[in-house]
Amino acid sequence: MAEIHDISENMPHLSGPAMCTECAHQWQAVRVVQRDAELMECPACRKFFGVMRGPQVPETMWRCKCEGNLFYLTPDGHQCRSCGTVSLDWSDA
Repeated sequence: MAEIHDISENMPHLSGPAMCTECAHQWQAVRVVQRDAELMECPACRKFFGVMRGPQVPETMWRCKCEGNLFYLTPDGHQCRSCGTVSLDWSDA
């Protein structure tokens, strides 16, 4: 059985659609508003790659050959967060 919490203890909060940037699972989430966006645990794959869905998560995005879709921008190129591959050419990702 799920543990029930009083929502007023966690104000302000965000609620709405969320998605996993690793496995693409989507769900409805409620979370405390934070200054730095912290990734949420995905209920499907259990990895901490969940984000609130909205304008900051586009419908169409680049994917690495490993299927990862988030990258770090580094002086050496873009680095896939999932597999670590670094490339200077987006078509190589």
